[in-house]
Amino acid sequence: MTCSIIVTDLTPYGKGGLLYVTGVDMATGQNVRPLPYLSERACIARGILPGAVLEMDGEFYGAPPFVEDFFMERLISATPASGGALKKALALTCRGSLAREFQTTIHDNRYIKEEQCVLRSLATTKCQRNKVKLTPDNRATHPHIIRIIFQNEREWFNLPLMQWAWYRASLKNRADAINELQARMLRYEQLFMRIGLSRAENGAYNLQVNGVYGI
Repeated sequence: MTCSIIVTDLTPYGKGGLLYVTGVDMATGQNVRPLPYLSERACIARGILPGAVLEMDGEFYGAPPFVEDFFMERLISATPASGGALKKALALTCRGSLAREFQTTIHDNRYIKEEQCVLRSLATTKCQRNKVKLTPDNRATHPHIIRIIFQNEREWFNLPLMQWAWYRASLKNRADAINELQARMLRYEQLFMRIGLSRAENGAYNLQVNGVYGI
């Protein structure tokens, strides 16, 4: 089948310069995660950034909760990014609180047990700019990871920020990356956040922020 998506997220995979690329099929409103992974170099060269449009051939093959996994047999085209397209994709997939998005219990506001019935692994939600704060994560395996603290429907979450652009910037100087992103977020009244589930680890799917956008 042929699928066209607007790219919403780029998140790092491992240490080999590979990226998860995810997006939204505007015809169906479905989140799509094309696999295999793409390299950072390929994404930069072809302009595969949030807002870009990818057209590809392939088939869905993922099992819950990773129903978005799409085996990409052929990348047909990549159209340069458009802010307007990104806004439409985020609005289309924003359904409310994270509890409603994932339709299950979120334990400690940070993970879902593997034994729970989870129907999806990607979600979009909103929060106010004055309900968001960034902080370094000095306990993480990778010391440059930034954590993002935000309020969603009266619940507070404290999750790792795995958005590729800021993950990459924090490799150079995490303090500068935090200050720059915090300043950017304050320019907007409302923020869209893309939330994803990690692959199962120790019997749980951990929540992470794949992208934060001011519209």
